[in-house]
Amino acid sequence: DDWLDHLLLSSKSGTPSSFVDATAYLLVLHGWSKSRGKAAAPFKAEDWIVRLERHYEEEGRPERLRPTVDHYNAVIEAWASSQEAVSIVRAERWLNKLRDGLSIGGTDAIGKENNDNAAAAVTENDYATTTALLLPNIESYNLFLDACSKGHGKSNDILRNNAIKAEDTLKEMMEMQEERNGDGTNISPNTDSFNYVIRAWTRCRTDITMADKVMNVLRTMELYQRTGHDDVKANTISYCMAIDAWGTVAGIKSQGSLKRLKKQKTAKETISSHDTTPDNADFGTEELSKAESILDYMHNLYDSGDTDVMPTTDAYNTYVNAFTRTANEVNTKSPLAAEKVLRKMTAFHNDGLLDIQPDQRSYIHVMRAWGKVKRKNSGERAEWWLRNMWSEFEETGNTNVKPNVGAYLAVMEAYFHQSNAAKLESLLLELLEYENSGEDATLHANTAAFTFIIRGWLKHEDACTESDMGVGCDNALKWLDRLIDREEKGLPYASTSPELFTGIIKGGKTSAMSIHTTRVSKKVFKTVLEAFTEFRASRHIIEPNAYAWVLQVGLKALSSPTDSGGRTKLIRHLSKACIDDGFVSKSFVAALSNGPIWTKGWTADESKKMTMEVFGDWPLPKSWSRNVKRAGDLPSRVDMRRTRVQPEDWHVTRTEAEGLSQKR
Repeated sequence: DDWLDHLLLSSKSGTPSSFVDATAYLLVLHGWSKSRGKAAAPFKAEDWIVRLERHYEEEGRPERLRPTVDHYNAVIEAWASSQEAVSIVRAERWLNKLRDGLSIGGTDAIGKENNDNAAAAVTENDYATTTALLLPNIESYNLFLDACSKGHGKSNDILRNNAIKAEDTLKEMMEMQEERNGDGTNISPNTDSFNYVIRAWTRCRTDITMADKVMNVLRTMELYQRTGHDDVKANTISYCMAIDAWGTVAGIKSQGSLKRLKKQKTAKETISSHDTTPDNADFGTEELSKAESILDYMHNLYDSGDTDVMPTTDAYNTYVNAFTRTANEVNTKSPLAAEKVLRKMTAFHNDGLLDIQPDQRSYIHVMRAWGKVKRKNSGERAEWWLRNMWSEFEETGNTNVKPNVGAYLAVMEAYFHQSNAAKLESLLLELLEYENSGEDATLHANTAAFTFIIRGWLKHEDACTESDMGVGCDNALKWLDRLIDREEKGLPYASTSPELFTGIIKGGKTSAMSIHTTRVSKKVFKTVLEAFTEFRASRHIIEPNAYAWVLQVGLKALSSPTDSGGRTKLIRHLSKACIDDGFVSKSFVAALSNGPIWTKGWTADESKKMTMEVFGDWPLPKSWSRNVKRAGDLPSRVDMRRTRVQPEDWHVTRTEAEGLSQKR
């Protein structure tokens, strides 16, 4: 940019302008088209192509400044690499400028007018195409197809429309090839053109018709090849994407069947007690069979001497991943099928097919499949494969099978579903040991690993006995503190999230309020209060309900007569913090005015007294609830009323409480 700006400025100050030509502009345009990841790149490219058009007109359209198809292709490529929402619309806008040249050339009007979306995206920098004859080439169309296949857009409707646009463009290219055969215009689609369209359809990850669409394009590709178009030939990438499409659809059907089973009245019994597939469930068996058929077809083509199609590790990894997608609590046979494919890969490699060999991804897919079925032995089985990776690496030195953090996370996911916090902690400590050794940068404890251990201890809290109450939350907080320390030190892959703080606070509240006994360990309250304090001091926006949860736990933990002073101090300090932060909600007022009461200590009278002290003057100032977003969460005078009048006996043990409950 600076270089060309300097040349242009020099030309205006009297230096001969012949120093600046279309090639100089092309160098800058190529620079921006290759600047992937820079948000400004496509806008800069557009700015320079417009400046070239202006310069060309101002200089009287000299040949040295004539824009060429390469200039416009650079702009299309810049948009193809962009993550902007309008990237496809803008790329098509510049392709249409080249399409217009086809009509100007006196041929059939194959070029299309800008659609409504493209028209809406036109900016003040858009100028009419110069009179220079500009014709698109195969690169122009392929760059646009590339843009359509990048997966831009969050909704399936947008992705599907992009795929349809790509397929329509491919059909246009095929028609142009037939109509313009021999006139010097070469816009015949090639292998990349078809592969871009296939990739565009594979981006529609929630579309159950996606695999059929992919196969239609693949069959068209094979037919196009057989009709004498040597530039088109389905290759390994083409068939791998087809395998991926069938695996994705199989996963959609499998997860859909699981959701339907869970909605049934007997779903819980079905999921917990049946190892066989229910008759009314579809777990993608037919789709998996079609994916396997494509793999077999690739082997047949390779064996017949077709060097463009080769069964590779990537092809088999895509197939193994299909079983990971279909694995769930009911479809428990998927991990065994994935293991079978993994062993088959090893056998092929041993038989001389060196392009097929299990790597990190192969093992991770198998381990993740075990984690998703959530069986009692899932964690142990996943860890067995992890240790197998270490053994193979140590025996062969093959770095492709050396475990990375992804492998450890796959095992941790399996143990997480088993609520095995001890195993999760052991694996995280192992990662930290490798990290501290500094021998391998791929082995480090990242945010996901810490999240697993924190959530694992919270699951332990949910299932613990009264004697263990608070252990899970306490350990979760210890690991959260370590993650906070790592984040504050600026260590890579270390980042806290609001959910980790709220998980501990809510977990402590659930544990404290769900047990029969009215006696709550003050240790639980201490943990909850500490997590809440750290949450307020963090960079995150605090969860509004956290104030009410802390108050509920505190009132129960400090319910005895001997804790009156501490209880009053808690109410005043927590209420002030809630008011200052603007989070006074219906639940917070209700926790104080209508929560559990006891025969001694925190009684109905004490509750009314403190409620009136804090919230006695109505209406409350709006600033007190300024950060409460939902109208239904705003407090009202009705929330001050007490409807819960049955007191608890604060000294009753759990066993005694159960006896009293039976008598009642």
